[in-house]
Amino acid sequence: MNQSAENLTDTEPEPHQQQAEPSNADWIGERKREFREVFENKSREISRRVQTQVSDRMSHYESALSRASESLSENEERQPAEITRELAERIHEAADYVRNSEPEAILADSADRVRSSPFIALGAAAVCGFLAGRVIASAKDDEPANA
Repeated sequence: MNQSAENLTDTEPEPHQQQAEPSNADWIGERKREFREVFENKSREISRRVQTQVSDRMSHYESALSRASESLSENEERQPAEITRELAERIHEAADYVRNSEPEAILADSADRVRSSPFIALGAAAVCGFLAGRVIASAKDDEPANA
């Protein structure tokens, strides 16, 4: 009987008994990691979609300005045509930059520019706000009235 008692104490626990249940902290940590991964993936997806939309819109403006520059040249208005052509080229370069850069790089570059030229950044923000207001007002004017 002594030998059988030793056998009981020396036996290894069943496999299902070896694995301890995860603690609440482990479970919460795992959910946190899963959430972070899903959030980061969704953020990247949205960033890419917005980048594409912005670069496409900028390309549209670049095309319109190029046509305007050609029209001004045909009408012998050289100085306005040159200014418009240069603006179209800069917008084209900016659209390429937005299209081909990582969101983190765009954010870092923007922050650097704001730090180096805060007044220009403030002016650009004011112009962007004005343009956004015009676009929103235009969109409201285009909506059919619900009567």
